[in-house]
Amino acid sequence: MRKLVTVRRVSSLKPIPDADLIECATVEGWKCVALKGDFAVGDQCLYFEIDSFLLESDPRFEVLMKDNRREWNGLFGVKITTREFRKQISQGLALPLKDFPEVQQLIEGLDDKSIRAMDFTDVVGVVKWEAIVPGEIMETVRGGMPTYLPATGGERIQNIPALIEECPDELFEESIKLDGFSMSVFKHGQDCGVCDRSWWFKDDTVNEYMVTAARQGLVEALKKHPMSLGLQGELIGPGVRKNKEKLAEKEFRLFRIWDIENSRRCTPEERDRIVLELRELGANLLTTKFTGIFKLSELGTMDDMLARADGTSLNPDTKREGLFYHSVNGRGSFKVISNRYLLKNREA
Repeated sequence: MRKLVTVRRVSSLKPIPDADLIECATVEGWKCVALKGDFAVGDQCLYFEIDSFLLESDPRFEVLMKDNRREWNGLFGVKITTREFRKQISQGLALPLKDFPEVQQLIEGLDDKSIRAMDFTDVVGVVKWEAIVPGEIMETVRGGMPTYLPATGGERIQNIPALIEECPDELFEESIKLDGFSMSVFKHGQDCGVCDRSWWFKDDTVNEYMVTAARQGLVEALKKHPMSLGLQGELIGPGVRKNKEKLAEKEFRLFRIWDIENSRRCTPEERDRIVLELRELGANLLTTKFTGIFKLSELGTMDDMLARADGTSLNPDTKREGLFYHSVNGRGSFKVISNRYLLKNREA
């Protein structure tokens, strides 16, 4: 479960050119614009991640409502997004811990590691912003995505800055992160089906996920394959996030194959082999663009990674959402989202 509100420490402060009232605070890997004087280096803060929805009813958030107040899901408040102040990128929100005595009371006497593991989302009444799912979709689903399939997505590198120093020789496969809808197609025993990020659709459902899976022959090929597999990737194309790749029809693009029997992600070599096998069984199985395997140290600092995330996508005329990294030995993954993309697509 994603922790939207956590207690973290300010690791550095730097001035913002031509700004008298604000400065840039680094909170672990995140750069946040904060009021001058709110923090000293080493101070604890309450950090609100992107997609936090802060309610208007809490007077501590009143100053944020002036230009960004909105209605969402029957609530009024502000959604935390990537913003730019005086040419300084700001991702998330850092507020002084002293303004939240209910949090201070809970962490009193605890060490930093224990505090960092805690989630204060409910404590301060923050809600996770999500695109509203139309009510009619509930009539088309068999249930939630099977628990033997992992959730798609990955931790942002800014949330795990220690990884860069702790695992310099770890090998990671780099791929382009596509701006689409999460989609999984799977076969396990008698179970076989298509899911979006959360729901397993009924076989007779007619929607963009099911139509695309059928057109590319994904389910039928999986039924013929001897392994229990989950194909996980992105649905992209017309009608999906403004079709940034400028496709003529929707496509499923694979970025991961999950070995269900052994509960692990297939290695790049295994994935490439299985992709070929499924194609031989009739699937038009497309993949995202895999750009290489690198030691973490070769990717440089966090700022280097963020700069690297800028670039073109599958379509050379499209600026990509960012890059995704899977550990070759299967121990983990993370994503690096392009700041240019975030500024241009603040509602994404």
